[in-house]
Amino acid sequence: MTKSERRSERLWSVPLALSDVPESGRHFDLVADAQTRAAVAKHAGLAALPRFEASFDVTLHGRGGLHVVGRVSATVGQICVVTLEPLENEIDESIDLVFMPAGAFPLVGGAEVEVPAV
Repeated sequence: MTKSERRSERLWSVPLALSDVPESGRHFDLVADAQTRAAVAKHAGLAALPRFEASFDVTLHGRGGLHVVGRVSATVGQICVVTLEPLENEIDESIDLVFMPAGAFPLVGGAEVEVPAV
């Protein structure tokens, strides 16, 4: 799979260049639109996804990396497997990730690891 093919299958993506992040960092509040929520719901096998949001603080990390700290939250609609009634659940997860450019870390045994994006 090519890089452009991987990029095209990402359901919700907000590209960010290092030059977009000042030395003091940058804050992002993101809200997925209806089309994105529908695509993510379909991909995840959900009955609905009425809310999908993220709030991140992004800072520079080392040489060419980004440190992302924040929360991802959503309201997910599911169907109960016992009663077949619709139900909603709230999701609220913290994240703390570091993104580094390709080649920033030596590969063990020459193997590559691909981390899928959502």
